[in-house]
Formats: sequence, C-alpha cells, structure tokens
Amino acid sequence: MFFGLCDEDAQTAFAEVIMREGWSGRVYNVFFGQEQFRRMAAVLAFLFLLLFFSGKITGSGAAAEGAAAEAEAIEGTDAEAAAAEGLSAEEASGRDADKDEGVCIYVMTDPHYLSSELTDGGASFLKTVQNGDSKLPQYSDLYMTAFTDAVLDAEPDLVILSGDLTYNGERPSHEGIRAYCRQIEEAGIPVLVIPGNHDISNQNAVRFTGSSFERVENTDGDQFLEIWQEYGYNEASSLDSASGSYIFEFLPVLWFLCLDVNSYSNNSVPGSSISWIQQQMARAERSGARVILVSHQNLLRHNSVFFYGYQIYNADLLIELFSDYKILCCLSGHTHLESVRREGDILEIVTSALAVAPNQYGILTLTDGRMRYHTERLDLPEEVREEAAAFAEARSREIARANMDEASLTDEEISLMTDTFLGINSAYAMGEALDLTGYRKGIRLWQEQPVSNVSLYLLSLGDDLKQPRNMVDIKIE
Repeated sequence: MFFGLCDEDAQTAFAEVIMREGWSGRVYNVFFGQEQFRRMAAVLAFLFLLLFFSGKITGSGAAAEGAAAEAEAIEGTDAEAAAAEGLSAEEASGRDADKDEGVCIYVMTDPHYLSSELTDGGASFLKTVQNGDSKLPQYSDLYMTAFTDAVLDAEPDLVILSGDLTYNGERPSHEGIRAYCRQIEEAGIPVLVIPGNHDISNQNAVRFTGSSFERVENTDGDQFLEIWQEYGYNEASSLDSASGSYIFEFLPVLWFLCLDVNSYSNNSVPGSSISWIQQQMARAERSGARVILVSHQNLLRHNSVFFYGYQIYNADLLIELFSDYKILCCLSGHTHLESVRREGDILEIVTSALAVAPNQYGILTLTDGRMRYHTERLDLPEEVREEAAAFAEARSREIARANMDEASLTDEEISLMTDTFLGINSAYAMGEALDLTGYRKGIRLWQEQPVSNVSLYLLSLGDDLKQPRNMVDIKIE
C-alpha cells in the first residue's frame, strides 16, 4: 500500500541513495523529460512507498541479471536435473531413497497476529484497520488455525516463521501465536522463528477499547528470546549474543542460519555478528553442510527503485560474505509480496504476508537433486476470502485516485487509470507474470500525470512482470 511519508532523515537518506545509484539520468531518459524528472526527484526524496499488500517500503531488485538468464536459473531443465550434483534428496533427508522422499519445508511470514483479548472490535480498532495496509487482524485466529491445519495435514519436515509474527509486538499476541506453533511442535514438526520489525520494542502495542486505545506491554529482544526459546533457540548449535541470530543444524548436510536484524539493531547486522556469521559459514563448509539463510528483511533488492527500508541496510557486507561461502538460498518476507530474485550465486525467495489477501504461504522442497518452491493459499471460508480481497481492492483504488489529478481527467480516464494500477499491482504483489498490452493506454495516462508515488511505482517494474516470480525449480549445485 502507498501510505504515509517518511521523516526528514529518511528523506535525506533516500535522496542520497538516488544520487549514489545513478538513477537520475536512467529514470528520466526512459520515462520523463528533464522538467518532469526534477519533480520526480522531489517526490523520491520524501517517498515512503508502500505496496498494495505492504505496510513498508518495497524490496529492491538485482538488475545485473538479465531476464533470460534469470528465467533459466529459476525454471531449470530436465537435462540439468539429470546432471545435478551436490545435495541429493537422500543426503538431505537421510531417508530411504526407495521411498522417493526429500525435505519439505513450510515457509510462512508476516502473520501479524493480534490476540483477541486486545480488541473489542469497536470504533478505534475498525478505524485503524480501515486506514491500514490491507491486513484484517480480526481474522488472526482464523488464519492461524487454517495454517496450522494445513501443516498438520501435510506433515512437512520443518516450519519456518520469518518474522512479523505479531500485529505490533504485543506480548499477548506473541503468546497467542506461540500456542499454534506449540500444536505443530507437539505433532513432531520443528518450528523455527525469527523476529520482524513489528515484533520488537514496538511503541504501537495497544489494546483497542471502544473509541479509544491504551498502551500494553510490548516485547524487547531479551523477552522475545524468552518467549520463543523453544522454537529454534534452545536447539541452536550456536547463538550470536550480539544479534539474536542462530544456527539450526537441521540435518548433517542442511543447516539454517536464522538472521535477526531487529532485536538489538535497526535492520542491520552488527559488525561482530558479521564475524560470527563468517565463522558459522566456515564451520558449515568444513562439515560438508549447505546453508539456507532465513531473514525477515530482504538480502537482495527486489525492485530497482524502491528498496529503502526493505533491504537489510548493510546487506552488501552479507552479499560479499555469501559470495565466498555459497548459501543454498535465502528465505525472507517483510515486503508482503511474492518475489524470486537471483544475484550472482545468491537466490532469494520472498514470501508474501499470510495476513494479507490472498493469504499465502510457501512450500520449499529439496528432492531429486532439485530445489522447488511454490505458494499455497489458506483454506478459508469463502465469505472471509471475498471480504479480504474486496478490502484490498478498495484500498488500492483509494490510493490510485489519491495519486492522480482528477480535475484534469474524464471519468473514463480516471476509471482506466485506476483499473491499470489495480491490475498491474495485484499481479506484481502475487509474483505473477502479466501481459501489459491491455494496459498501455492506462500506463500512458499515468505517465502524462504529475509525477506521483503510483506513477513511479508502475514505471519501476521494468521486466519484472514478464515471468512468474512466485516459483522456483532449479538444480542444486
């Protein structure tokens, strides 16, 4: 969603990023004249872009990989599978090869769970939801019940929750969603968690009562570890005290590096933690183990323009490190959208928010020398699914109209521009490919408008819509 503006410090930082990355000439030469670019730069300086399914600034894209190369990397071929080496299904699972079993991991992120004891469904709560980013926290228990049922029915080998577990870090919300994780663990399925930016020291932790609200206990980094100690931390072979990051040795040949950039820092990895990560990667290499990185914020840029606040601030240090110690992939969330991106040897899979329509989670499998990923939607009552979709669409239409000069447009043009934004944004957020042929007129109208958050966003997508970004099928090298 497009909500709010960032503060002055963020405006300055974003403006510096624009100049450092050299976007200025590249953007206005392609889409705008020089006069329009000056206005665009002014907008970018204070832009806090929030996507259709997002409450934050969107992740960025690694533009170095061409579309054809990226498609080949993501899709893979049967010939590659036949020649695949590295982590086989048998090695990964330790099971009988005759049973044709591999490792199955359920990946869920951004459930933004709100304990039912923190709202009476009154005017204050409803206003907050209405002005929010398409989340419907009144259905938190319904969503988590549906996810838990899906896990218990499928019996995967592992479940990962990669942050923003709670609405705004309320302790009762942490304890409430933990109860669902306990059901999963009691069924013999391990659960790993890491915190997101909403989960730690959040000053918006409140109880909604009637037309008002009151502050409730939030959760700091130490309290998070205490609440969630049974979900990855107690079983960790190494815990970084500076950051809360940990290593989970799932199998002798498959480890998880669960990266915490929120408990004791603001979306960055402390310098001492970089050294700890390097030590753990070297240890994994000596042990013959492959490593999957799990983080809340993104390691890579998933959009060429809008990434500030989504990508880990000092991600460049991690990318350099992981270029020396090859990770199997990175799993993250935070953006509330689906995306798959490769930069060099690093593949990152971003899973969309469980809390936002279409309420998806990811399934990652390692089998037959291949790594595969796809999404599934929660099995929800039809009326809830329709309400969530309608609410998200309504918010999207509001945002589109707020970013156009309606006085200069006919009703038909307003409708066409709104439908263009809705169609493109929906496909992008779900990681779906989209043929833009039918949207050319609407895109042109957006280009002719004064520069706005929406026009910049639509024009930033580039080749991202030419192929699906919500699935992976590659050989494991």
